Amino acid sequence: MLARLRAALSGSASGGSSSSARRRSSTVTAADAAANNAARPTPATPPPPPPGLRSLAVAVVGGGAGGLAAARELLKEGHRPTVFEQNDSIGGVWVYNECAVDALPLGVGVGVGDGDGDGDQTSAPPPPSSAPNATDRQAPPLPWTQAVHGSIYRQLRTNLPREVMGYLDFPFSADFAEQQQQAGGGGGNGNSSNGSSSSNSSSSSGDPRRYPGHAEVLAYLEAYADAFGLRPHFRLGTRVVRATPLSEEQEEEEEEDGGGAAHDAAAATAEALPGPRWRVESVAVERDAQTGRLRPSAAAAAAGPSSSSPRCETFDALVVANGHYALPNLPAVAVSRAARRLFPGAQLHSHNYRSPGPYRGRRVVVVGASNSGGDLADEIAAAGAELVVLSARGWSKSGGGAAAASPAANLPHDRPNVRRRGMLCDLRADGACAFDDDADDLVPNVDAIIYATGYRYAFDFLDEAFPHGASEEGEGEGEEEGARTSGGAADPAAAAPPPPLLRWRDEPGRVAPLYLHMFPARGRLAPRLSFLGLPWKVVPFPLMQAQARLVARLLSGRAPAPLPSEPEMLAAVAAEGAARRARGAPERHAHVLGGEQWAYNAELLRLCGDGVDGGEGDKEGEAPVPGSWRARMYSAAGENKRAPHPGGPSAYRDRWEGAEAEGTALEAAAEFEALWRARKGGGRGGRGRGGGDGRARVVITETGSRGN
Repeated sequence: MLARLRAALSGSASGGSSSSARRRSSTVTAADAAANNAARPTPATPPPPPPGLRSLAVAVVGGGAGGLAAARELLKEGHRPTVFEQNDSIGGVWVYNECAVDALPLGVGVGVGDGDGDGDQTSAPPPPSSAPNATDRQAPPLPWTQAVHGSIYRQLRTNLPREVMGYLDFPFSADFAEQQQQAGGGGGNGNSSNGSSSSNSSSSSGDPRRYPGHAEVLAYLEAYADAFGLRPHFRLGTRVVRATPLSEEQEEEEEEDGGGAAHDAAAATAEALPGPRWRVESVAVERDAQTGRLRPSAAAAAAGPSSSSPRCETFDALVVANGHYALPNLPAVAVSRAARRLFPGAQLHSHNYRSPGPYRGRRVVVVGASNSGGDLADEIAAAGAELVVLSARGWSKSGGGAAAASPAANLPHDRPNVRRRGMLCDLRADGACAFDDDADDLVPNVDAIIYATGYRYAFDFLDEAFPHGASEEGEGEGEEEGARTSGGAADPAAAAPPPPLLRWRDEPGRVAPLYLHMFPARGRLAPRLSFLGLPWKVVPFPLMQAQARLVARLLSGRAPAPLPSEPEMLAAVAAEGAARRARGAPERHAHVLGGEQWAYNAELLRLCGDGVDGGEGDKEGEAPVPGSWRARMYSAAGENKRAPHPGGPSAYRDRWEGAEAEGTALEAAAEFEALWRARKGGGRGGRGRGGGDGRARVVITETGSRGN
């Protein structure tokens, strides 16, 4: 068995079809999505919680990997989730659509900074230099009807090995589809009768590479939904337009009306959960087949005002899992009106990049040399661009990271038509670009600039709950709320405005103040309000599953302890910020975990009550998040990526060498074999307590795993 898995997971590029051969076209109309919603089986009622625990109605915003994890863990805990997904299928950012791009290629509205203020990009003559200022990066987002959610491009492959990417209870093995069929399709928590396979699910794994294409990841997410009967709990083609906490008056009205559809089911047997419930307003939407963008549902509009008006519902809790790869973050030079008028070439954010064809024979600047920027530069260069300039804020000797202002010499594995430069700092009317490593060394005749400069967090449906105000600016983590005198001491006589409960708009890369990167620390909003998937430079699927499990158990009351008090959470947030500043990390890296993710995941599981009997994993049967092979495979993947490989910087995906890399692959294969055997109800050589719910105890050792 291990030999077969080792061969299947060898990472050879020749094994399996390309991801583009299996991509799906998202042209389903709102009527189709509504029909799918209507045809889906009625969600099974979760088993009642044990006495003293709560079963709550929970709204989940976002039907991607985070929403799937939330639905799975909430159902396991006996809650009643409703997952709102604006697209016509599950999968979130992993749903690829070739034609779907933003109405404006930079992905944001008109910038500021050149003084004309009227939004007309042609009425005033351009100044001699773009000279943008730092506030330009705060260009407003596009209206939702002009923006798209997905950032997938045609040839995208994962930058992590598939083994480490998967959820804890559903291995992302090369043969996951075959194994799931053998396990009987649906399953998990008594919902298998309502978890019939969707027509969109793959019947076989079409891309067994260790670093597969995006279509394989989507197929895995769809199989996960089917395995645990999650689809009936999704409301597709439905966009959440507003979510607000109920006021005391609204709570009283709800009580007078019988508590609404989402009244705490276990109120008679469980202590009331602190914090407000949430009112969620949603509308039906559909995808325009030509543009790929969403629009209000024509079918709902034709049915009359009552159908096109927002649907208002009350839930006991709100989980935000809408992802953070949709609203581009841009350097000032990109969104200055002056720069856009001045520069004759094309400018776009990588969010709207789909394929390298348009850049063949062109001179292209790619700004940002992290994962996306490096991949796009290599892909465009390989496709025949005349020149690709890879621009970054700083460089390390290995070509990644920000260690020096000037770039190192091109690396041995760089393609001959790739040139590394410092940060783009100016655009000229003749098509030349200047860079801060040597502003006089211009790159002339640039045809296009692609900004791979990351994304901003965006929660437009929370704008009313957390209005944007001047008090957001400069508000530090854990600062005292009183005004200060000129000497810096707090002045109790001065009345300072209260700090915002939550802020995210003025500091790209930070949502604050959040305890554990999940829970609002102010205003007694947690755990009824939580955020999944904000950390980055992490392995996201298992991390979000651990986050979702903690949310579910705090809501039910099964977690060993409730969240700390507001002062304690604020103190923890302040300490975390101080530690980040002490090591020189910028505020935009507030949610970067990197190597710290394993300790973070372990802490989440500890707070859930898992692993307290000796670290043997979840008591309901899966590998522990911080399992030794996962952390070591993640490190091995990083070393593999940084090493020079013949064939260019992206060639690391087709090589997996070294004793550590091979060892972690074998450990993963052993664990996966035990987990699949458990899902099938026990098997040869194992003592798994498997059954209809697919649960079994798996104990991970240094050399593998065993059913228990």
